[in-house]
Amino acid sequence: MGSQSDWFCWEIMLCKNPENCPAKKNPEKPCWETASEHGSDMHLLNVCRDCIVRLVKERNPLVSNRELFEIMKIRTERSVAIKLFENL
Repeated sequence: MGSQSDWFCWEIMLCKNPENCPAKKNPEKPCWETASEHGSDMHLLNVCRDCIVRLVKERNPLVSNRELFEIMKIRTERSVAIKLFENL
């Protein structure tokens, strides 16, 4: 992976089904703008404003590469643990 600002939202969020995502269909536009254009209420609830993707992609990011790697590592480990538990 390159610079955090080069990553797509579906890569940062580890989306399970990015093919159906409006943001993937329009990757040159920030996903939070795409969400508001596609009738999503997430922006009204400030979900997008507080989202890790936006925190990473802001002009002066509030999250460093190292912090993002840690977040992604924890999310990946949690996801694997949930899948293992579901298969018991």
